[in-house]
Amino acid sequence: MAQTKKHQINSVVAKIEKSKESAENQTEDHTGIFFIDLLRQVLKTLRLILTMITISYFTGILWLIYSKINSEYWRHGDPEE
Repeated sequence: MAQTKKHQINSVVAKIEKSKESAENQTEDHTGIFFIDLLRQVLKTLRLILTMITISYFTGILWLIYSKINSEYWRHGDPEE
């Protein structure tokens, strides 16, 4: 993390030294925050999708177990009789 931050700071300093106009430009994204925010949103979306798939899988497994038990009960009747 520290190396990434140091590299990013060095990159911004190099841009500033290269062009003073670029340093004064407030519309340009010097820090790369747009990319960081985009990456964060993509990772959140992937986490949500993975959570949904996991919940669906385990709900399906529980439904399968319930169905097997229910079908055995109706096929053979109550075992306590």
